[in-house]
Order: sequence, then C-alpha cells, then structure tokens
Amino acid sequence: MTIALTSAAPSPTSASDDEAPPPVAYAQQASFLPSPSSLDRERQRRLGHAVNLLGRLFPGPATQWLWRLWFTPPHTHPNQRARDLLATVEHRFEVYSGEGGALVHGWGNGPAVLLAHGWGAYGAQLGSFVPVLQSAGYRVLLLDAPGHGGQRPRPYRLDQYAQLLHDVILHAGDVHAVIGHSLGATAMAMALNRLDSPATYVGVAPTANLKSVLRTFQQRLGLSPDLLARLERTFADVFGPSWWRDYSLDHHLPRLRGRALLVHDQDDSEASPENSRYLARLRAGTALHWSQGLGHNRVLHDREVVQTVAEFIARH
Repeated sequence: MTIALTSAAPSPTSASDDEAPPPVAYAQQASFLPSPSSLDRERQRRLGHAVNLLGRLFPGPATQWLWRLWFTPPHTHPNQRARDLLATVEHRFEVYSGEGGALVHGWGNGPAVLLAHGWGAYGAQLGSFVPVLQSAGYRVLLLDAPGHGGQRPRPYRLDQYAQLLHDVILHAGDVHAVIGHSLGATAMAMALNRLDSPATYVGVAPTANLKSVLRTFQQRLGLSPDLLARLERTFADVFGPSWWRDYSLDHHLPRLRGRALLVHDQDDSEASPENSRYLARLRAGTALHWSQGLGHNRVLHDREVVQTVAEFIARH
C-alpha cells in the first residue's frame, strides 16, 4: 500500500555542520548495523556482556574487535529471484577501486541509472527497478560491493563504498540518475558530491545520521560508555574529528545538485520514517513518497513505489 507523493518545504532553520545531530530516533534497527542485527536480543545482550568484560581487562583488543564487527557486513546470499535476474544480464564491465573492485551488471541502452544496495545486501535486491527503467529507455546498472552478495565476508567501510560508486559512475559515463537503498543512499550521495554531479537522486529507506546509528549499536549490545568512547576516538583517529558528519546523509543531501526523492515505508522497523522526515526538511524541493505495510526491504518490490521512482527519474 502506498501513500501520496509530497514535496517537503524547507526548514526555517537548520543545524550547522559542527552541531550534534538533533535528538530524533533516526534508526530503530538501522541497516548500517553489522552482524548483531541478525541476532536475537538475548544473544545480543550476552555478546555485549562479553565485550564489556573484555574491555575492562583488555580495552585495546576489545575496541579492535568492535571495529571489525562494525565494519564486517553479514553474510547474505542472493535469493532465487535475484539469481534469475542476473541470468538475463545484457552487458558487464569490471571496475577496480582501492583495494577491491566490483563486476557491474547492465541492462538496456541510453542514459545510465545506477542502483546501490544497502549494508549486507546485494545489487539484485533492487532488481524490480530493472525492467521498468529499461523499458523507459535507460541503461540500468547494479553491482555487489566487496564482502556483499555472497562473497567472502571482509571488513568494508562506507568511504570505500562511496569511492567504488564514484569510480563506477566515472567509468559508466552519462549517468542520469541513481537509486540507493539504506546505507547505499548515503554512499551514493557521497559519490555524487565528490563528482559534483547533477544526476537525479533517489534514496529509499535512508538513515540520516551515522552517530545516531552508533548509539543504536551501543544500546542493542549494551556497550559500556567507556568502550563506546574508545570506539568513537578510534573513528576520529582514522576518519577525522568530524567523522559522523562526513559520513552522514544529513550532511551530503543538502549539497546535491540534482533533484531528490526520498522513499520510506511508514512501518519500517529498521530505519525509522523520522529519517526521511528530517532529511526532507534540510533541502528545499526534496520530494517524499510514503508507503505503508512494506517494511525496510519489501518497499523495493512494491509496484507503485517502483513506478513512482521511474516516473520521477524520467521527469525533467
């Protein structure tokens, strides 16, 4: 079930880059969370208790373990529908980026539309967009980031994902629009801003701010404040003191040059709808499309959602 498409009015005031994120529950079970998201609450508590104990005895190794846990996506294999779609691929090319690369699958001709999956997911999860966009005259591209789509699990970072998408866009050329799901929405916005690209942007079930997701990570595992502070200091040492801002969608969305649409389901239990409500207020003219009863992933396969996105992309 879908709800009407609306356009958000600009917020009368907006937070500066250096302010902390507003106190909104952006993520209930955000998809940027690493593998603990697949554990039941009791196992999460036991895991958190063990990490806290390790942190009291050996804080350095405990912080390193949390770092690796945070950055290693859960191991997910494409389902049968995704495998059937990949069997129809019309053209492929490989892009190397940093220490890894990706095989990009394509359908159709014309201006390109690049699809980006979320954390621990795979490109063909957005496969419902392929036939609709292809029939509208677009060349549709998707990929599996390293460590995703049934590949061997390995640590992978948001900045690496954004760089990979940046390199794919450069290689593909003539990219008219992009669609990013969940974490992919953030990585895609980062890539477009690095390129200063005017491409049309669609974010599906986005998470607004990385620091809020880290707080959710702490709460679900029951991490001690001291251990969380050590992890945040490690992030700052590696990514700089403004890491949470530089890798958050609420920093990048207002800087996009092209048109923007946010799609969110009212019953999303992984990324709260408050994410998109807040994000839309940061950028005048951002369109919103609401659905209901679909959750975080099934929204990608809803016929009306797919058609709304395709029509938005085709609208000049």
